[in-house]
Amino acid sequence: MKSLSIVLMACLTLSCMTTSSAQEVKLGAAGNFGSTNWSNGYSDSKARVVFGIGGAGQYAITEKLNVGAELVLSSIGPKIIDNGDGLYGRFSIPTIQIPLFASYELIDKLQIHAGLQPSVLLAVNAILDNSPYNGDKIDFSDDYGSFNMDIIIGGSYDITENITALLRINKGLVDVETDRESRNLKTSGITLGVRYWLVKK
Repeated sequence: MKSLSIVLMACLTLSCMTTSSAQEVKLGAAGNFGSTNWSNGYSDSKARVVFGIGGAGQYAITEKLNVGAELVLSSIGPKIIDNGDGLYGRFSIPTIQIPLFASYELIDKLQIHAGLQPSVLLAVNAILDNSPYNGDKIDFSDDYGSFNMDIIIGGSYDITENITALLRINKGLVDVETDRESRNLKTSGITLGVRYWLVKK
């Protein structure tokens, strides 16, 4: 129920932007790539590259102050490296990420932003790459929660009227692992992205 509520909240936010009488509303497509890891830096993990795709909306409150919302399908979870047990591979944790943030234009075309990123974990799997387990998938979904929350900070630059590039850092606030409290697994990452604005009014 919590996961469904988060997704509905993001859809409602983007929908409200399309009907708003604000100074300017923009809607478009979102594409990301970046790195993801556990913030605690465990010896058996290493940052890995992930990709994301979805939609974005931006609502202008004043000429310089905006609020934004995104709905992105991406992933979290690092590489698994051999720390003596002979196993290595990667976590595969697809998520629906919903960045919600406020942005302020420092100078023409350059903005900074900050906010929160609730997300829904759709599944949690470890995929092993070493022989004889090559390609084997282990389901850890029962050991992890279905909800995550990050704090996000970053900046963006309007390359053209329709294309915006962004850089964002996220830091997890929630322990996503539920059965091993001592590990306190929280997410961290860096995202590079592009927004292509399809609708502006």
